Amino acid sequence: MPVSDPEAPVAFAAKPSILARTTRGAGWIFGFRIFTRILGSVSNIILAALLLPADFGIWAMGITSLQMIETLSYVGVEDALVREKTPGRDMYDTAFTLNLVRGALIAVILVIAARPVAAFYSEPGLSSLIMALAAATLLDAGGNIAMVDLRRNFEFDREFIWLAVPRVLQVVVMIAVALLTRSYWALAAGVLVNRGAKLAMGYRMQPFRPRLSLGAWRHLLGFSAWTWAVSVAVLLRDQAPKWLIGRLLPVKYFGMFAFGTDLAAMPITELVVPMSRAAFSGFSVARHEGEASGETYLRVVSLVAVVTLPLGVGLSLLADPLVRLALGIGWIETVPLISIVSLLSSFAVYGYLGWTLFFAHGRLRLVFGITVVSALVRFLLMLWLLPTLQLMAAALAVFVASVVEDFAYIVLVRIYFAASFATMWQRNWRFLFATAAMAAGLYGAGLGWVPVIADRGALTLHLLGAMLLGALLYSGALLALWALSGRPDGTEADLVRFAGGKLAGWRKLWR
Repeated sequence: MPVSDPEAPVAFAAKPSILARTTRGAGWIFGFRIFTRILGSVSNIILAALLLPADFGIWAMGITSLQMIETLSYVGVEDALVREKTPGRDMYDTAFTLNLVRGALIAVILVIAARPVAAFYSEPGLSSLIMALAAATLLDAGGNIAMVDLRRNFEFDREFIWLAVPRVLQVVVMIAVALLTRSYWALAAGVLVNRGAKLAMGYRMQPFRPRLSLGAWRHLLGFSAWTWAVSVAVLLRDQAPKWLIGRLLPVKYFGMFAFGTDLAAMPITELVVPMSRAAFSGFSVARHEGEASGETYLRVVSLVAVVTLPLGVGLSLLADPLVRLALGIGWIETVPLISIVSLLSSFAVYGYLGWTLFFAHGRLRLVFGITVVSALVRFLLMLWLLPTLQLMAAALAVFVASVVEDFAYIVLVRIYFAASFATMWQRNWRFLFATAAMAAGLYGAGLGWVPVIADRGALTLHLLGAMLLGALLYSGALLALWALSGRPDGTEADLVRFAGGKLAGWRKLWR
């Protein structure tokens, strides 16, 4: 429940199983991601037509500067509250105060750094954009800290509303401003509206009113110190390649890298990240209740991998016609980048949920070490290859570093949480073979990993036909392998029962 009694601690209520709560919560988060991605896809297509790649490049430079400073100052108080079994009023007030101080410091730093950053990238207009983002930071910093209870109590349906309404307003404002200005200021206006709406809704949805206090700072920052260190390592891993591209290549490549990697990571951002958000709450509860987190990890991973494996490979197969249709010929250089990086999206669930599991159990020193190694591999490879291979260098660097990171988490989850390799293979091998069958079928039919030079109508038909065939090949191969294996209980059985239940429900509605 939300915080209503200012002095009462908030405990986890007795509810169904952790996996059931996690799955239901993830369902709401998936729903939000699908909802917002549809909005985002429409807005991206419209914005790509209204704006130039250079506009996206300048915007990426500005938002990267904001993300860099936000990451460097991240203290993770919300995650600390989610991990706590019974946080009291003092912890909420301290968390709110720390967020407020952090936001004010970020805004000041952005204002001071605006001109030097603009000079670094040789983009004078970047200075005013960064100052606008400083204002957005202040809006975010004053949010109601009690909204974290939506995660603690698995109230992801209410979180859906809190996130979806501002997102709709953001998209409407971005398109309207783009039509009026034809500049990157459309993107900035959308962010300002989004954060302002979230601020207002947070205080409308939760009766709790935070006060300024630092009474519990030692307890909160004890966990947050390593959270900050991990955040810095993540910053180096994710942003250093962008700095190199912005410094060594023309500005359009900065925008292409940012836009291309975002598109390639859709299976991660739309499926893995939402499940990870719900799983963090689930793993935290499991830690308090003494349940086996390794088994929960294996079951959640299988539930997500059955979808991400074909989606990531399918996106790689269809990168060329998708870019031509959605973005236009001006973005064609992103095709190799998307084809390579999207393959990572297929397998990222194994490492990403491993990261979440270690985070929930406070084993942040290991997370920090793995992230630092991944960052170094990515940076050194890009520094070596970027002058000659350009965007292909970025794709290869991201691919190799991510494979190293994901494999490390798989091994360490086995060591620390007894998540057996044999059990993981037993539950996932059919997904892998079915995905391979899909890829082989599409490639053999000339529908995947080939350039498609055609008009928009033909591109649309190509994509629709390939997606339909891919879905049939994957689902057919998966069900056949499951049947040949004796129909064991697991993800496929859960999906069949779920589909049967839905079908029965629809039949009742039509009678």
